[in-house]
Amino acid sequence: MEIVRASEDDWPLVRAVRLRALEADPSAFASTLQREAGFTEQDWRDRIRGSAWFLVRPGGPADPPAGVALVRPLEPGSDADFEINAMWVAPELRGQRIGEALLDAVLAAAAGARAVRLWVTNGNDGALALYTRRGFVPTGRTEPLLSDPQLVVAEYVLAFS
Repeated sequence: MEIVRASEDDWPLVRAVRLRALEADPSAFASTLQREAGFTEQDWRDRIRGSAWFLVRPGGPADPPAGVALVRPLEPGSDADFEINAMWVAPELRGQRIGEALLDAVLAAAAGARAVRLWVTNGNDGALALYTRRGFVPTGRTEPLLSDPQLVVAEYVLAFS
């Protein structure tokens, strides 16, 4: 398995795995397949430039990505310095600790932060188990999921000493 940080030139790979994630697990994300399928090459390049995107290649460099995550800086004055978004591992690879390795890569990119936050959809028990094992704790803050307001997302934070 290989986890690599994507460059702007990797935009087709980022796009492919992100669209696969939105198709496979739409209730896990605040965006939709329809919305992101319409993004242009420049949109994808801009997204990659503004955040640290990581791709999982289960068999190494020749394999297409089967997992993705990003970490982006937050505005000064926020309760955390970075936010993790878009974290996903292909269903056929779950249970192999790939999510943990991906989370490690994302957290390493946030080195020096005082805190990192993320949002998880209520009922996404696999993701929640991973995050709580790694020390994320609920803040008590919840809101409707942007892509499906009938679902609720909860904020979790990992504070560093």
